[in-house]
Amino acid sequence: MAAETFENVAAKVEAHCPLASNLLARLWVQNANNEIEDRRPWSHLRSESEILISASKSGTVNVTGNSATVVLGTLAATSADKYRQFRIPGASGPVIYTILDVAGGNITLDRVYGGTTAAGVSALVLDAYISMPEDFGRFIGVLDPANNWQLNLWMTEDELNSRDAQRTDTGSPYALVSRRLSTANASGAPLIQYELWPYQLTAKNFPYFYIRRPRELADGDTFQGPLRQRTDVIMELALAMAAEWPGTVDKKNPYFSLPLAQAKRAKVFGPTPNFDAMLELLEARDEEVYMTWMQTVSHLGQIPYAPGDANWARAHE
Repeated sequence: MAAETFENVAAKVEAHCPLASNLLARLWVQNANNEIEDRRPWSHLRSESEILISASKSGTVNVTGNSATVVLGTLAATSADKYRQFRIPGASGPVIYTILDVAGGNITLDRVYGGTTAAGVSALVLDAYISMPEDFGRFIGVLDPANNWQLNLWMTEDELNSRDAQRTDTGSPYALVSRRLSTANASGAPLIQYELWPYQLTAKNFPYFYIRRPRELADGDTFQGPLRQRTDVIMELALAMAAEWPGTVDKKNPYFSLPLAQAKRAKVFGPTPNFDAMLELLEARDEEVYMTWMQTVSHLGQIPYAPGDANWARAHE
């Protein structure tokens, strides 16, 4: 049997609840898909990519206090350095700026320079902040193949500020530190951003595995993973949302029924741990593709994070 598309499932939901518009039916199906995909790290949401670090550049510049414009001297910055970071080593405080533009022999920073006006000062262009893909949900792991370990992912910005307030540490990165959403990237979209610390000054790559966020469904899209052949699970949850909608001011929704909505949600999720629930059966099926329940139990047996490697694990087993 061919997998049903997003538009087909939305049309079936609309047929059950004719008062709803097609747009509203599509919203319920999209929200049902999101709610289910946010429930666990489904096998079909696993993805991988690489953090690509370019070699840093050094040279001299002229800076002006309270100005976002930096005049290039011997620093050979180009348009390819847009959205990389700029700093003046030795300056007090975490003076890391992001480059928004390079043109006409000038660099434009993301905010005004907070130091004093000076000419011919040494400066550095580097990759300190890492923007994740738009579909990024959360990390599974980030690898440093050269050192044979994983990077730490649990250090906060507050902890980093306590450890290295001046951001002077460079060398093999130890952690990816949570930072903030930033639009300083090629897409202009607000992307999740991390700080790679200590700063890597030579070219290097860090492969990583991650869980994607639920995608925005289009008409011809089919559902992924176990849901591909079980769109009835999506239907039940979308219809629960339809039963929770009272209708408009002028017209009451005939399908409106909170007990019906509750019953349909219970059919999907189960009122208590219930292995006959539709979604629990799909989760068990997904476990046959990639085990995640056992990984959670055996977490302490995994290869250590930085600075421990496989040799360390064997020596301390």
